[in-house]
This record gives sequence, C-alpha cells and structure tokens, in this order.
Amino acid sequence: MKQYEFDIIAQDEKHILFIEVKTRRAIPGIKNPYGRPARSVIGKKSEFLLRGVQIFLHEHKNKYNGLSPRIDVVEIYASPYCENFKPLFLNHIKNAVRKKS
Repeated sequence: MKQYEFDIIAQDEKHILFIEVKTRRAIPGIKNPYGRPARSVIGKKSEFLLRGVQIFLHEHKNKYNGLSPRIDVVEIYASPYCENFKPLFLNHIKNAVRKKS
C-alpha cells in the first residue's frame, strides 16, 4: 500500500519541502481544456498529500526537527507542437497545499 508519493522531497534552511510536479502540453496564457497543472492538486489529491506529509514526518521524526513542512507545486508547460518533450515555462507555487484551519 502506498503511504505517500512525492515527486521531490527537499529541504532548505527553514523547511522540509514536498514538491508535486504537474505538466501540461499547453502554451501558458492560452486557455487549456484541462486548466492549469496546479488545478489537479485540489480536493482528494491535496488531502492525500497532507496525509503523506504526516506519515513521512512521523517515520522520520528525528531527522527533520526544527524544519516546517511545506507542500509546493511546480507547473511545467510543454510545447503541444513538439513530438519530443520541450518545456516552455515553469511556475513554482510555494505553499500551494495547506492544512485547512
């Protein structure tokens, strides 16, 4: 059973970062039928990520003391006109998923 699935786990001076990477073959600024890549990280997916953070931190409780958890989303827009993957634009959304208060 999967407990958590993160594309990237990193850290800086203040945070343990859980980063979800979402890609769309689209041109930024032009309406896309699937919406922005970050839109796919709402609802159940955000709840799944938040639960995954809890599990990860519980399993590694002594390793990341003093660091605040943060879930970021990186949106990658790739050219719809290229057969091969060609990134056009990258958007880093810090603290994109937060626990509901």
